[in-house]
Amino acid sequence: MDPVATGLAVRLLEVEFAEPPRWRSVAPWALVASLAVVAAGAAAWAAVVGVELHRLRDAHAALAARVARAEAGAASAAALPKVAPPYQADAAAAARSAAFDVGAVMNALESAQVPSVRVVAFELSPPDGRARVEIESPGLEATLQYLDALNAGIPGRPWALVSAQASPTGQSATLQSAWDVSRPMR
Repeated sequence: MDPVATGLAVRLLEVEFAEPPRWRSVAPWALVASLAVVAAGAAAWAAVVGVELHRLRDAHAALAARVARAEAGAASAAALPKVAPPYQADAAAAARSAAFDVGAVMNALESAQVPSVRVVAFELSPPDGRARVEIESPGLEATLQYLDALNAGIPGRPWALVSAQASPTGQSATLQSAWDVSRPMR
């Protein structure tokens, strides 16, 4: 069908299109620019974190080296022989002497009364915590009675018979005690 033959004429229309808004053409570039700024910020932050990480690793290595030197120094100090001060032996002997209860020894000697037993000599050694007594008696039975009398009322029975020697006139014996100097005897 021909438009002229039918009497219908088509007339050309002039259409003016509106210009597309500018923001549609700027938006992709603005998005790219903002992403570039964010990426630059992230890169700068990563650089700062990297520098801080490097500084912390250096500080850790320095601290680990200090710890290793301190441990080596402690190990070498522990390996050295312990040298006591020159006065330590004298101080320990003085402390043991002060802790020795001479009163308890003398009390035991004075309270042990057995007829016909005679104390010939006694020796006190406070630093060793020992007392030694030499007696004369008519026989072994009297010596053992005296030993029981010395130990009477004293816990741990510190007195013991060290030696006994018979003679025609009787018997001589040596008794010794070991006192615990860490606790006083009463």
